[in-house]
Amino acid sequence: MMYSPAAAYEEGYVQYQIPSRPTKITTTFVKQLIAIKDAMEKEIRDLMLSLDKVGVGLKTPLVDDEGFPRADLDLNDIRSKRHRIACLQNDHISLMNDIQNFLYELHEESRANAQPSTTSPNIAQSSSSMDTSNDEEEQLEPFLKVNTVSPNSPAEKAGLHPGDEITQFGYLVKKDIKNNGLKILPTVVQSNVNKPMKVHLLREEGSTKVKKEIILVPSYWSGQGLLGCHFLEIH
Repeated sequence: MMYSPAAAYEEGYVQYQIPSRPTKITTTFVKQLIAIKDAMEKEIRDLMLSLDKVGVGLKTPLVDDEGFPRADLDLNDIRSKRHRIACLQNDHISLMNDIQNFLYELHEESRANAQPSTTSPNIAQSSSSMDTSNDEEEQLEPFLKVNTVSPNSPAEKAGLHPGDEITQFGYLVKKDIKNNGLKILPTVVQSNVNKPMKVHLLREEGSTKVKKEIILVPSYWSGQGLLGCHFLEIH
């Protein structure tokens, strides 16, 4: 569901214009939303850095030991930035949910278009079946390679190994990456925090590559990121 971001109405800040949902979801539309998401993330980082420069965070008390407002800080500026960050974070969550849903719609539409038609002549059905088979082969083609896995990370707990080749990440397959780029990966990960995701992969065992399926749960842990692993794109 599309929404009007709270952060769009604050004076003195960037006005984010969320486009209305079109009748038909397109890759171009989703890329517009991803660009807005990226801009929100950059603004949040910049605001956090600005607060850090004056020695405060989101929860740092703004009063001294005696309970009086700190005279060494611009309290109005800090409160304004904290409020802006809170609004942006809420909008960011809503926007990521929208992007996740729209990417899923695109993926399902792509799969539906690849299905053979039951009303076409036999020759057309045969051709369509061949196309579907080719599409399935493409979906199984690896598009990410696990480069590193951090100890005690969600990736390690799920059973990911360095060298694993990802053929499906959640609902994403190679065609989705070709159409949308790697930017959609963090969007999908962030939209599935604490939710189980199926990951299909190929793993070398001896001289052969074996198909495997694991359950990966993106989550906050003691290290960086939500997965604790690094991917390399397979072209």
